[in-house]
Amino acid sequence: MKNEMKQAVKIGAIYSGAVIGAGFASGQELLLFFARFGIRGAWGLVLAGILFILLAVMILSAGKQRANGDFKTYIRQIFGTNLAEVYYLIIQIFMAVSFCVMISGSDALFCEQFGFPKGVGALLSALFCFFILQKGANCLAITNLILVPLMTVGMILVCVWFLLMQTEPVWFSGTDLRGNIFLSAILYVSYNMMTAAAVLVPISKTASCKKTAMLGGALGGGLLILLAVLVFVVLVFAQNMMFLGEMPILRVSQTLGMWVSVLYAVVLLMAMMTTAVANGFSVMEHFTAKGGNRRLYAVLLCLASVLAAKIPFSKMLDTCYTFFGCLGICFLSAVVYDWFRNRKFK
Repeated sequence: MKNEMKQAVKIGAIYSGAVIGAGFASGQELLLFFARFGIRGAWGLVLAGILFILLAVMILSAGKQRANGDFKTYIRQIFGTNLAEVYYLIIQIFMAVSFCVMISGSDALFCEQFGFPKGVGALLSALFCFFILQKGANCLAITNLILVPLMTVGMILVCVWFLLMQTEPVWFSGTDLRGNIFLSAILYVSYNMMTAAAVLVPISKTASCKKTAMLGGALGGGLLILLAVLVFVVLVFAQNMMFLGEMPILRVSQTLGMWVSVLYAVVLLMAMMTTAVANGFSVMEHFTAKGGNRRLYAVLLCLASVLAAKIPFSKMLDTCYTFFGCLGICFLSAVVYDWFRNRKFK
């Protein structure tokens, strides 16, 4: 029982680490998809939390029981052979792009918060990712088990500290009412789960049984919604500053003092690195499935990310994630359909 719980916690840590990237920890994603609606955005956040748990449970269950931990096999099961090849390629392209986005974000953070020359932060982050990626799944798990708890504690401390300092109640009605709250929540979950699934399916084989894998998905989803609610509430209270800059929660931390700001900058960096290595891991699994040189592909991916870091972080985030979010809805629909179609699978 103790060993199964450890396996579930490991899966939950990897899952949450794959989702909590720069956009999540900085508050920019939650601002764009939820907080801009004001307090009404909480309804969308509730829907997103439920979907994060249910979809992870579905994917991990199918990955463990029917796909034997192979993501490509899982994609074929839910899409069919012909369409699967196209969609699998799209997902891998997104994973590689997302990896580059995280490296670009880390470079921007090193420049703005720590005064590093442009390009140095990207190089340091790429070297860290290269070390992790060439090691494989065990190193990925260890990295997430170390960084995710530190990142979680850092986010909770900064958010709770800021909220405790507030003396006046806030009822933020929202400044941007375009779009539908629930559709916004679905779009947010869709592109996050498209990348998370590529990590969840391979990691499902580390669980001793299907129930353990499903428990890991529930734990990871629960942690995601806890942190999302905290960040959302802070954004609602910090309505005067949340539309200023690309990283609103980092701006909030700056109001609490220099050391708090540095602490949250480190949290953001950890968030970027956990997402980067999770996405890079999926790309490595794809290229090495037929016996390719893992170290060579890791070098090529990291070099490409350093070059791509010359593109502004915000521009990469806005352009890529909206497009892939629409594609992700098709993926989520296929996941749900596959789950109900195979409920009787033993």
